[in-house]
Amino acid sequence: TFCCWHWECAMGFDCFRVSHEKDGTGTAVYEHAAKWRLNMLTRLECVFAVTYFAEGIQRVGVTYLRTALQHGTGKSMRYIQAANNVLPEFGSALWVLKPAVCFIVETRGVGAGPVMLFAAAVCAACWLALAFSDFSSPETLPLLLTAACSLAAGSVDALVDSSVAKMGRTVDSATSTRYLCERARVAGTILVGCVACFFKLETFSALGIAGCGWVVCTAALLRVKDGCPPCRKQQQKVEVGAQVVLVCCLGIAICGCPTPDLFLYRQKVLGFDASSQTMLSMVSTASWIAGVSFYTSILARGSSWTAVLRGVLLVWILQPLVSTWVVATESINGAIFERAFCDFSKAVTFMPVNVLMQLVSPSGCEGTGFALMQMTGSLASVLGKNFDYQIQVQWGVTPETMHRAVAPIAVAGFLRLGVALCLV
Repeated sequence: TFCCWHWECAMGFDCFRVSHEKDGTGTAVYEHAAKWRLNMLTRLECVFAVTYFAEGIQRVGVTYLRTALQHGTGKSMRYIQAANNVLPEFGSALWVLKPAVCFIVETRGVGAGPVMLFAAAVCAACWLALAFSDFSSPETLPLLLTAACSLAAGSVDALVDSSVAKMGRTVDSATSTRYLCERARVAGTILVGCVACFFKLETFSALGIAGCGWVVCTAALLRVKDGCPPCRKQQQKVEVGAQVVLVCCLGIAICGCPTPDLFLYRQKVLGFDASSQTMLSMVSTASWIAGVSFYTSILARGSSWTAVLRGVLLVWILQPLVSTWVVATESINGAIFERAFCDFSKAVTFMPVNVLMQLVSPSGCEGTGFALMQMTGSLASVLGKNFDYQIQVQWGVTPETMHRAVAPIAVAGFLRLGVALCLV
């Protein structure tokens, strides 16, 4: 009797066949396949860790990049808002293209490995080019480089999240895999953030380190790809069910509300420079992992999804109140607490929504489904940020009059309260 086993690497890098004539028990074949799969899972976890570690380093670079783009003469609120829309982070206008990348990879037989390598290399090149850019005036080139960097980083993030979604098909596995990714990202942020604060790095050095982080990520992806057999191209039919639509609506409702962002307020009113903002970013990163751990260790243990969502929405609606208090009192210690509480509330909201996205992703096209749901949240976040910008314009808030931001933040708080009441 002749039998074949077909194993496909979850990264989409490769697939291969093990063909063997059975002996009495078939033990040799099963042992070979099991060892290979264990090896590939280890490689995938390394890819997750390295990629998210690079994203953590990038987070420090984004802090310096954002400070540089907002600092200088002749920069209006419109220019600052345009820069915020293309930063390489969640909520970027370019990240709405993530589903297109996953769709091409999963349905058109394009290998994920080459796409990830190319995107990581482009991201590294853009960060290194930004390190040599002139931010003193409102130039177009830094915005274009930032947009290219955002698109490349979003492509890598989409394909890695595709693999995370394929591995996490149960509540426990989805939560643990996501927890691994978040810990790697936090490690990169804290490590480079400590270096930036201790040595008081300039913008050139910080952006260069972010580029080097993506260079290391590119090398790691190249190493994994070289160790894998060639891929057999497949085509999958993408089906979107009612559960996917419901989770998308949840993401739109949460991400679409205006989020008070005190970055410019801390810079203009409280006098935070890039180094101080980076130190605050480390505080927020610690709060983020605390929120992720709180969800993983407490909220996700034996609680129903209804109870979990009600709990996280309660924390979510408190953030505008804290931001209003900080702007009203102009307290530096309050600003530190506000940033920590902001990221804690984001983390406890982010985890259940992303776990739900992983669980309801259509089988066979997990990456496209997961990226589609993230796209709706990212698009809603872009619209929410621009809505917040319009509210600030109506109240006459400019880079020089950030102390007037109390009223726009209060409006955002009332909107959040209304959305939370509707969801509950």
